[in-house]
Amino acid sequence: MSFQIQTLPAPQQVGPSGLSATNQPTYRWLPVAGATGYSLWVDDATPAPIIRQSYSTSVCTATECAVTPN
Repeated sequence: MSFQIQTLPAPQQVGPSGLSATNQPTYRWLPVAGATGYSLWVDDATPAPIIRQSYSTSVCTATECAVTPN
């Protein structure tokens, strides 16, 4: 038995950038060919993570992925 592990590049973030006027921004990035899902990690200066969520590729169109976590 043999198998291969394909290393994919990290997605390129599209937004948000800078300061946000909302506490629930929409996170956007460019899709990565061959990806089967994405993990969104958002941290701040505290030890506890703010967001740790996984998403399927259904959050993507051909040109952009977007989620607004609640």
